[in-house]
Parts: sequence; C-alpha cells; structure tokens
Amino acid sequence: MEEAVEDTKSPVTLTEQKDGVNGKLLGRAIVAYDLPDYPTHLWEVAAKYGAPWRHISGGRHCFEVIEEDGAKDGEVLVRFGCVIDMERVNRLDREKGEDGKGMPWLHHHDNLPTNPTSRLDNPYPPYSEYTTKMGALKYIEELQKKKQSDVLQFLLRVRCWHYRNLAVIHRASRPSRPDKARRLGYKAKQGYVIYRIRVRRGGRKRPVPKGATYGKPTNQGVNQLKYQRSLKSTAEERVGRRCANLRVLNSYWINQDSTYKYYEVILVDPQHKAIRRDARINWIVNPVHKHRESRGLTATGKKSRGINKGHRYNNTKAGRRKTWKRHNTLSLWRYRH
Repeated sequence: MEEAVEDTKSPVTLTEQKDGVNGKLLGRAIVAYDLPDYPTHLWEVAAKYGAPWRHISGGRHCFEVIEEDGAKDGEVLVRFGCVIDMERVNRLDREKGEDGKGMPWLHHHDNLPTNPTSRLDNPYPPYSEYTTKMGALKYIEELQKKKQSDVLQFLLRVRCWHYRNLAVIHRASRPSRPDKARRLGYKAKQGYVIYRIRVRRGGRKRPVPKGATYGKPTNQGVNQLKYQRSLKSTAEERVGRRCANLRVLNSYWINQDSTYKYYEVILVDPQHKAIRRDARINWIVNPVHKHRESRGLTATGKKSRGINKGHRYNNTKAGRRKTWKRHNTLSLWRYRH
C-alpha cells in the first residue's frame, strides 16, 4: 500500500511505503524531477514532513530507506525502484539515513556491492530492478583475464601438456577460446575451420655457414637477432601453407611454455556455399585474398608492417620498411634536363 502526500508549493512528491501486514514504515523517499531549484523545494518538503534527504549533483532523485524487520548487514533491499546496498551500515545509522561518519548514504541503481557513502551520479532511470547481466562469452573473457588464478593456471598447464603430445599442426574440433574466436570473426557454421599450431619460441639466428656473413661489420651478427615478424604471423603462414585451399582469417594466442607458443588459426573455405552466400564473409572469396597471411594482410601482419589507422600512421604508408627505403634511396631519371 502506498500513500502519497502532495506539496502544494512545488511539484515534489513525498511517498511513504508501508508493509501491508503490520503497517511498519519501510522507507521514505523524496523525488524531484527536472526542477531548476529542486534542492530548495526538497528542503522545504523535508522540513515539513521530517524526511532526511541529500542533494546529488547531476542526479535527479534522493532516497532514504529504513531496513525491514530481520534485515542483516550486507543484504540488498529493493525499494522505490532502486537497489539499496545496506553493507557496513548499522541499524541506528540506517534509521537516521546516514553512516557512522554523519554522511547520508545514497541510492544505487545496480545490484553490485557498493560503499553506501559513495556519491553515485547514475544517468540510468530507476527501473524496478536494474541489473547488470553478462553473457556466457563475457564470463569466459573475464576468466581469461585472470591467468594467475588457480583455475586458469591448472587449465593452461593441463592443456599445454595435451597440445605438446599432439602434432605440430592439427585441426581442432572447436575453438578453445570461443569468446576470442568470435571477436575475430569465427562463426560456428559450415565453412569455418580451426587449426591449432605450435611455434618454437626465441629469436631468429642468421642462416649463414659457420657464422661467415661475408659482409660489412654492421651485418656480421649471427645470434641474438630478432625476427621482424611476430611468432603469430609465422604460425599463420605455416598453417596457410598446410591448408592451401583455405583462406586465413585471423589467429589468437591460446597457450605457451618455455619452448613453444601455441596458436589457433581461423580459416575459411572459399568454395563452400555457406561462405559464398554470406554477405558478411564472402569478400574473402575474391582471388586477391589468396595467401593473405604470406603478404602481411592479416591483423598481425599489418602490425609488423607498421600499418594502422590514426594519427601519424600515414608516415608508414605502404609499410615502415618500404617507406624507409623510399626515403633513403636516390632515384634519378636516366635522361635529365
């Protein structure tokens, strides 16, 4: 049962919510909507009815809630269309509408634990029960971010042992990271294939016999040289050579140990009807995308070429090495005037 008392001086409503069984006052709320000087109106109504309130800069509502019988610290009560966090607020302070520091505690639109003394300028409207929901893939993504947790450490260690005992390049029945695969374009439909590969870690030793480079001193290094492309780019190229009839779409990291890094590569069958009829992916059917991984056209390939979008990336147009060579090569016409 709800009773509303209108204030004749201002469009502010004082609402009292009572329990239908014993009539105990559960809470008071002073609500102001889009008033240019609503703090003044709130003060007048609060003084008239004895309801505590607190002005929230940038907000539109002020609430004060009293706990019901049997409520304990940490419980979340839903009143006036908002979820109130009662954590670390004792009964006496709740009845006064303030915490032990003398600061009135505010309302909260989410059902997540929040310090009651924090200032919340939430732009969302007070729905009856506003909740933040995460899908299954979002949960997997959050788990992957905590790689030092016991669960992920155990899972990665067991999977790494399993991958080590498989072939260097083999087909996977499904992606081991479905959230990452979908973000990179994978769909669980016909025409999409997942291949798993391991690449030996470390730099690239210069392939010269007995360390003889037969060049200038600046180019005599053999060891401690770093390959200019990433290991993920190498993994894509090797899988592309193995599956020459497929097109490499993208790849992602899945595991690593002291010797290898493991990747999963997303491939697309350009001859499959499900791919050719899908307007979102049939661009890859064009012959110009054959072996795009070998020409630096995938995401990791463009990264090593210095190609991206944004400020000053036009300095590496066509690739940073191509740009350096063009700027440092003297080219003259044979017949000059």
